[in-house]
Amino acid sequence: MPLTKSNALLTYIWADQRKYFSELIETLTKVNAPEYIIYEKFHIFIDDSGILRMRNYLPFSTFTGDVQSPVLLHPKSYLLRLIILDLHTSRCHAGTKFTTALFRRHYFVPKGAKLVAHILRKFCLKCASNNKKPFHQPTHAQVPDFRLLPFTKPFSYVGVDIFGPFHTFDHYLPKKKNELSTPTSPLMKYWGLIFTCLSTRAVHIMALPSLDSQELWLCFASFFADCTTPTLILSDNALQFKLLALYIPQFWESFISTDTVSKGISDHNIQWVFTPAKAPWYGGVYERIIGLIKDAYYKTLSHHPVLTRLLKSTFKSIQIMLNERPLCPSADDAEQVALTPSHFLQGNLGTYKFNPNLLSSDQTPTAQQLNRFIRQNEQYTDQLWKCWRQLYLTHLREKIPKPLPNAYRTAPSWPKVGDLVHVLDYQSKPGVYKLAKIIDLVESRDGAIRHAKIQFAKGFISERPLKFLAPLEMADRTSENHTTNLKQFFCLSAKSISHKS
Repeated sequence: MPLTKSNALLTYIWADQRKYFSELIETLTKVNAPEYIIYEKFHIFIDDSGILRMRNYLPFSTFTGDVQSPVLLHPKSYLLRLIILDLHTSRCHAGTKFTTALFRRHYFVPKGAKLVAHILRKFCLKCASNNKKPFHQPTHAQVPDFRLLPFTKPFSYVGVDIFGPFHTFDHYLPKKKNELSTPTSPLMKYWGLIFTCLSTRAVHIMALPSLDSQELWLCFASFFADCTTPTLILSDNALQFKLLALYIPQFWESFISTDTVSKGISDHNIQWVFTPAKAPWYGGVYERIIGLIKDAYYKTLSHHPVLTRLLKSTFKSIQIMLNERPLCPSADDAEQVALTPSHFLQGNLGTYKFNPNLLSSDQTPTAQQLNRFIRQNEQYTDQLWKCWRQLYLTHLREKIPKPLPNAYRTAPSWPKVGDLVHVLDYQSKPGVYKLAKIIDLVESRDGAIRHAKIQFAKGFISERPLKFLAPLEMADRTSENHTTNLKQFFCLSAKSISHKS
């Protein structure tokens, strides 16, 4: 008998069945043996070559060969895994259902669909890397405390972000006689810088000519002068923000000339909070407003380049519109006045604090009128914050977040310090993920783990949410050793047989 793949496969199946089905073979080969034997509710018989097959009762003209009587394999057989993986890889890593259909044409095993799915999920390295699932995610956290602090000045707690760019030009060039349209000056890029109050949801928009740290600091200084000096700033991990907050000290040596930035940040005693990298939903408090700004801008000026002064004036018009938007529905449907951020901006007295005890007992009529005006303004401000508590916070209470998709889209495991993980990034191609090591787990205020600090192979350290971290299972590390290709297995076996002969 020539040593071909089919003959070698039958030889291995013959030996494998003697290992797992010795009792069945002994029953079917003894004197006065039955025609078939029942195994797992199926009728099993032995053919002329000594191979166990499943018997069916369909006409012989319907099927031919192994399709008529498929070969019986044991669920715990190592040969079963090799056969399934060979069928799977030879068909360009076909899906579970297609691989199961190919397997059932020639072989039979009880609960074959579940076994095929289990083997492909655990031992196919390429499919496992392409279908990685992140860690299980905790439920939504509560709203941060600094977003719900009443009786504070607007912009005491702000969220900052940059959006754009937008193409602009300074002026129109003179029109020539042979030209049908008026050319413009060279185009420039402008960005938008947004400051949003985390408590009152007020908005302050500025035009940013470049993304340099110097230009960014000038905008920050202008914001401090126009509005107030914030106590806390929430932003993403942009390098410009990190330089301003002195988050990367090793970069500061190259910016000796910008010591005014360091002095301004440190003198104001500003606390800067950064959201995890690649997690824009952590800054949804300002990302949502950026969506409103872009929608209003493109509807007003379209996507064409505009004059620089027109862009700046449009930003201010959008700022006024957003500051007059209602924060929540009014208490009464018939009431025409709704609570807006403008109410808090108009009642803001800046950094001045009035102390009535400093006034003398002998007050002039002008001083008495000023005292009465300031007291009325304080009552107006207190009334605004009471409405903010009763209406706005009640409106937020009814905003129940959607449940996280943990049922079928996450892995049933929790991260640990020292674990190796796949970093699922939007910029990476499917199946080509970077490897990293978890060096710390960052706890939220409620004690849940929502993001972790990881270290890449080159030493770079970053914080990523659990949504983008997939566990590296042991099967991923050893699958290449255990899932030997069936063709290589046959070639090695053929060489060993020929060498012995």
